[in-house]
Amino acid sequence: MKLEIGALVKAVAAVAAVSYALCALLVALAPEVTMRAAEYLMHLDLSGISRPISWGGVLAGILAWTLGNAAFAAAAAGLYNRFIRG
Repeated sequence: MKLEIGALVKAVAAVAAVSYALCALLVALAPEVTMRAAEYLMHLDLSGISRPISWGGVLAGILAWTLGNAAFAAAAAGLYNRFIRG
């Protein structure tokens, strides 16, 4: 089964954009809890790190995160299609 690269890229980009926006919202609303959860997920001590949230930073971050994930999805789908051809 061949993957439709464009459809996969759009789906991954949409999920990436929404997940980034939710993460930014959590950091803005509950920074302490969000940082504590991130520490547990990544097994790191992030207590000395703090970043102010700004609209410009959120927009730049969502753009970079979405484009990066979309490029990753395109590369993975391209390789998948190449591998299934034999």
